Amino acid sequence: MKSKIGSIVLISLGILLAGCGKKGTEEISGETVTTVEESVAANLTENDTENPAESQTMEVPETVPAIIDIENPSWDYYIGNEAVSKASPLKLVQLTEAANAITDTEKWFEKNDLSLNAEGDERYGCEIYSPYNSEECDIQVTDRENGESFTLHFEGFRYAGDFTEENEPFVEQNIQYAQVEDGILYFSIGHLTYAKFSPHNAYVAAVDLAEKKLLWKSEPLVSNAYNFVITGNVLLCGYGFTEEPDYLYQLDLASGKVIGEIPLKTKADYLILKDNILYVRTYNTDYTFQVE
Repeated sequence: MKSKIGSIVLISLGILLAGCGKKGTEEISGETVTTVEESVAANLTENDTENPAESQTMEVPETVPAIIDIENPSWDYYIGNEAVSKASPLKLVQLTEAANAITDTEKWFEKNDLSLNAEGDERYGCEIYSPYNSEECDIQVTDRENGESFTLHFEGFRYAGDFTEENEPFVEQNIQYAQVEDGILYFSIGHLTYAKFSPHNAYVAAVDLAEKKLLWKSEPLVSNAYNFVITGNVLLCGYGFTEEPDYLYQLDLASGKVIGEIPLKTKADYLILKDNILYVRTYNTDYTFQVE
């Protein structure tokens, strides 16, 4: 199955992502490796007191971040307040298309001098909890401006209810990737098996961190790549699977609506934008596109 091969390769990369990370994953050079892994250790937090003597005689309670439940309003496209579209589809001119060795992902990153480092948001940082590494489907957010920390809880996004009982173990959805831009948290969520077993999956969604509310949720089956790319008013993402259509999608950042698509030979695993060149790594094919 293509997705499992891609997951194994992902774990071996140890690629860094600024801004959002997987809670409990290995830290390298001060950054948190962001992968979708099936087992990781839980982080422990410590609290200090200003008075050393008091710390010897009393236990300081651990600060527990506020938990905000984000309701899933629909298993199809949703938008809270109708947004004015700010985006026109990017013109993507294909430059190259070449078969890869499937297992040479790390060499692809090195050859093209690519990384998953995102600039992120100066004010907000976040870490992902998902069913693969905890019992919850959460994103913990830190507001660097005022020191506030809170957890966004996405329990209502885990099971779509469109599956049969025998497929339940395979259709639990988890948060794949998250990134904060201009105070908005964008994240992708879905399961890792065939869409026919639970077709309402593989979404991108947006949450206003100041208001702590869901702004929009895209159509299903648009994003199961390991990451997405935000450039200007467009979010670039990819979806595909064995015996399913494989596409590179463009979403309007303001509304989450699909505004463009390009067919690919196989499922997109990584999308990296560098110097106006979009590098797309799929299961067995590498592409480059000039972004105009």
